[in-house]
Amino acid sequence: MGARALQQQAQQAGLPHSTWLTGIYDFSGDHADYEARMDTWLDQSHGHQGVVLMCHPGHDVGNTGDEIRAARSVEFGFLSSAAFQDMLAKHQRHPA
Repeated sequence: MGARALQQQAQQAGLPHSTWLTGIYDFSGDHADYEARMDTWLDQSHGHQGVVLMCHPGHDVGNTGDEIRAARSVEFGFLSSAAFQDMLAKHQRHPA
């Protein structure tokens, strides 16, 4: 089942659902790259209600079994920064 079919079924059933999923990337890059991506994702989300931003923040505690541990640390650093708060205000977005 594709996204459109699932959305149609949810609407027909009266189920609340998201209309916009964003934050998808290949886990590459540094803080500046993630910040640029976030700015793009927030910009692209305008006009959509119920936006879901996928993210995976965490601390890099040396868990060698976690293939995205470096990306988790980058995400955590940006999402906990004043720059992220400023970006949310710029895009008039308010996390739920």
